[in-house]
Amino acid sequence: MPPDLLYPLSPYRSINRECMKANFSVVTAQQDLIEKEREKEELRHQQIQRHAEAVRQQVREREVQAVSQRRELFREGERLEEAARSHRARLDEIKEKKLRELRYVLRPQSSGSSPGKLSRRFRTRALTSYVDETLFGTPKQPKSQRQSASSLKTSSETSGK
Repeated sequence: MPPDLLYPLSPYRSINRECMKANFSVVTAQQDLIEKEREKEELRHQQIQRHAEAVRQQVREREVQAVSQRRELFREGERLEEAARSHRARLDEIKEKKLRELRYVLRPQSSGSSPGKLSRRFRTRALTSYVDETLFGTPKQPKSQRQSASSLKTSSETSGK
């Protein structure tokens, strides 16, 4: 038989109930604290996971950006190489043309053709012009053209003021 029924008015009964209530409230408080700690830990874990994912995303974006920059640099290098090749080819064409012209002008007189009978002064002028154009990129102008070019500059300067 339960002790409550044997001793209905026992003083131990109220003390026992109070102890049980106290123990229950302590256990309940502990369970609440454990639950709050678990929620806090779960929140912290989620924040860490979000942060880690954000860092991974940044790393992926930087890798994609680095790959695109390398591709762009490669393309730029190819464009520069192609431009250099075409420039070199153009220079070779010009050089060949000038050499042909120079050979034509400086042919020996014994061939019997008219260019070989050119005066020494004309051949020297042609050679000087070729050297000037090859080395400096601009052909040497005869004195009459230089004077007219300088007079054009002065007339344009005076009209602009």
